[in-house]
Amino acid sequence: MTYDLLMLMFDDPHAEEVEHYLTSKQIKVVREHTVKKAIQCIRYNSYHFVLLDQRLEGADFLMDIVYQGYYGICTYLIAAGEFRHAEERAAVLRSGADVCICAPVSPDELYEQISAVTRRQHRQMRHSLAGPSSLPILKFTNLSIDPIRNAVMSSGREIHCTPKEFDVLYLLATYAGHICSAQYIYENVWKAPFIHSGTSIPDCISALRRRLGSNSGYIETVYGRGYRFIDFLEERRR
Repeated sequence: MTYDLLMLMFDDPHAEEVEHYLTSKQIKVVREHTVKKAIQCIRYNSYHFVLLDQRLEGADFLMDIVYQGYYGICTYLIAAGEFRHAEERAAVLRSGADVCICAPVSPDELYEQISAVTRRQHRQMRHSLAGPSSLPILKFTNLSIDPIRNAVMSSGREIHCTPKEFDVLYLLATYAGHICSAQYIYENVWKAPFIHSGTSIPDCISALRRRLGSNSGYIETVYGRGYRFIDFLEERRR
């Protein structure tokens, strides 16, 4: 799975060092220099991580947007700052940051923070595919996905899915708002090398859309990158 990071930092050589380091670790970095441009990015694109320099004007505003989930944002927010005292870090965490990292940012420390999050997500996904007893029911506008009963309710009616279709839908919904590549889906659901996938993924996605009918908009194709689950009905209300 490819991870995307929106980096909002001062324009200086150190920021370039961070960007180059993360890129070398196969993390796609989108770099912006103003809060206004960053808001435009997160309004129309999804990012697994946002690195936000607290020294920038408007940083609190952007953090509130991410924290409140406006525009359907579901991302991990890393706040960078000087943080001379524990009280400063605590205040930033209360405002919506998921973690604080001291500036100037260490590229290696930042990468390990990201790696820790992704490892936890992978463990959760392996657990979810191993057994559904402790997994949550995922609820969206006009759609609920129950892993215990392997049941999908769409607009009040039950949708009958094959086991593979259900697993693909639950995986996408678990990462709602984020892009999952075809390779990531295949290797986590089919448990086989992606080279053998053939047309399994597009066929499965097409079948799911047919079953969902008027709610097929929950599954979005991001051409050249993969698939994304979005609560399109909720976004229309905004």
